[in-house]
Amino acid sequence: MLSIPASAQFNSINDEDPFVVLKNITIIDGTGAEPLPNKTLIIKDNAIYAIFDSGAGEIPDGSLIMDLSGRYVIPGLIDSHVHLGTFPSSIDSRSGNEELLKEALYSGITSVRDMAGDARALASLARDAKVGDIASPDIYYSAVMGGTEFAKDPRNAAVSRGAVTGEVPWSREITDETDFRQIVAEAKGAGVTGIKIYADLPFELVKKLTTEGHRQGLQVWAHAAVLPASPIEVLEAGVDGISHFTLLYATALGEMPGEPLQAMLEGRIDDLPMEKLVADPPSLDRIFEIMKENNVVFDPTMWISEYSQKYPEEYRRLACYYINKAEQMGIPQATGTDQMNPSKPKIPLLKAIEMKVEICGLTPLHAIRSVTLYGAMAIGNEDIHGSVEMGKKANLVVLGSDPTENIENLRDVELVFKNGRIYDPGSK
Repeated sequence: MLSIPASAQFNSINDEDPFVVLKNITIIDGTGAEPLPNKTLIIKDNAIYAIFDSGAGEIPDGSLIMDLSGRYVIPGLIDSHVHLGTFPSSIDSRSGNEELLKEALYSGITSVRDMAGDARALASLARDAKVGDIASPDIYYSAVMGGTEFAKDPRNAAVSRGAVTGEVPWSREITDETDFRQIVAEAKGAGVTGIKIYADLPFELVKKLTTEGHRQGLQVWAHAAVLPASPIEVLEAGVDGISHFTLLYATALGEMPGEPLQAMLEGRIDDLPMEKLVADPPSLDRIFEIMKENNVVFDPTMWISEYSQKYPEEYRRLACYYINKAEQMGIPQATGTDQMNPSKPKIPLLKAIEMKVEICGLTPLHAIRSVTLYGAMAIGNEDIHGSVEMGKKANLVVLGSDPTENIENLRDVELVFKNGRIYDPGSK
């Protein structure tokens, strides 16, 4: 095990800071390409300055040189779907989240995308994570928006506490009378990276919200169905990403007798007709074609299958059916867990990646891509994150063993680099 002082800082004060040199490493770059053995990687100003064959390039004088022979370097992992700030006055307490985020960072997770919470709490966490005041992945968060029925969800009251439910910049009730320019501007002012379109909206309002979000430079993410807007309508509105494989077959469920669609929307997953869906998965060819055409990032949230008591195997098989379909078509599919709060199992992301390999049959390289490059695409910052490439941020994980041989080796974290600091799990 390497021994480096926890939170050692480099390259973040002035131009006199040393280059940091990682010698004799195998790089798994996050793009799905084969590993690159015997490389040297140089970091300067928190970015990847150079990559070359060990012994074949010049190392600047005064560099901090780390011989990492036998180690593997991957991009920092990204959980594309977490919930940190839904109940900040109770289960999502500041102290509980700080503990959880610290564990996540030392497990190799350098970024998370929060998909609806109290922006007041999230902004504070995000600021402290970015500057290094707390040991935490970087936090990118959203403003959640939906229709009148959606606004009645008690979670909206929790994130709006102290103000009027549905009228705060990070949690909005949308109607025909909404001033889209104003609400998007206010959301942007709350520090969000994207808008999350949640539920209970027709196509016309989804389209208006998406158009204005993009005009003001925000990402727009959505549930795969925002009924009455169907999955196809959500995609045709131009969103950047969709979440939940369960919602992809909303139209099919709506055609079945009984109440399976309502059960799905309410999260009662064990009331769904899983035997029928697994035996005869609904045809989603057009949905996947639009995703491919528009480069939409698919966030299947397979991990939620673990909440099923009645149909866990069926749920996993159906998730794998859609994950593999996306993979075969070249659709970027990220890995989000739809959780991360102190009241639930800690750090489920690693298990979610393992499930993609062990249950769905993805190669380790493709599973790693889903939680690195595709994770950055889900956030919308793939130009600077998500892969080990010159010019990108040096958010990196050093592993003691080869994750392409065994995906569980992602757990063998020896060092984490993030925002100009080195985090050593052995000294946390």
